[in-house]
Amino acid sequence: MDKFVDEYEDAPDMVNLNETHFANWDPPVKCDLCEEKAEFLIV
Repeated sequence: MDKFVDEYEDAPDMVNLNETHFANWDPPVKCDLCEEKAEFLIV
C-alpha cells in the first residue's frame, strides 16, 4: 500500500479476492511480493 501511495499519490481501491469473482479473468494465485496466497487485488 505504501509503495502504491508513494508512486500514485492516492489511496488504491482494494478488492477482496475471497469475496469477488470475475467472469473473464482469473485472479493471481499468489502475491507478487511474496509466496503467500493472494487475498487482495490493489487497483
